Amino acid sequence: MSVASGSAAVALAETAKAQGSTDLVPPAEGRDAYGLDGALGQANYFDRVLRGLGEPAILTENAKIIGATFRLTEDYSLRRPRAARIIFLEEAEPRAVSIIKDYGTQTATNAKPIAVLRYFDGQAATRLRLLIDDRERFWDASPVPPDWWAIACQARNGNRPCPPATDGGTSLLEGRIGPKKHAILRHNPDSTSLVQQLVRDVF
Repeated sequence: MSVASGSAAVALAETAKAQGSTDLVPPAEGRDAYGLDGALGQANYFDRVLRGLGEPAILTENAKIIGATFRLTEDYSLRRPRAARIIFLEEAEPRAVSIIKDYGTQTATNAKPIAVLRYFDGQAATRLRLLIDDRERFWDASPVPPDWWAIACQARNGNRPCPPATDGGTSLLEGRIGPKKHAILRHNPDSTSLVQQLVRDVF
């Protein structure tokens, strides 16, 4: 490894540490402290999930944000919640650093999440930035789109709602770039969705 690339790695690590240290402090308690009610148009349980992971608010007006950022949080019935916060480095875009928090297979109620630091550079970083910059699929996406599968299933089921999948769950994707702030909520997202593409690239 060259001296230049070694210096760049050290700089990335220091930036990540500086950002990560503040990320470990949850915001003050209070109604809608994460600003998700306004972002999603409805109250939901993700504020509690994010508090449990020690994740800070990124959508509220007073959130301390350095550069473009997005966060992907998953909460599924058969596994513990996990979240990945990706921070694009202002002075070295599209390079990015990801802080991943995952409970893994721990089952204790007071289990602490495993924190992983991951770097994205080159094509991987460019692909992430293009995905999160996708205007049609993210910035103009409907917060709560119709659940066409549930509608069709209910029609086939004598107008009775179908039970959710065994591993049913929800993914929340939040993003903030400059003055732009947005979040989308997806129940059991299909494999072609933006949420699932980011899951494959991030986790």
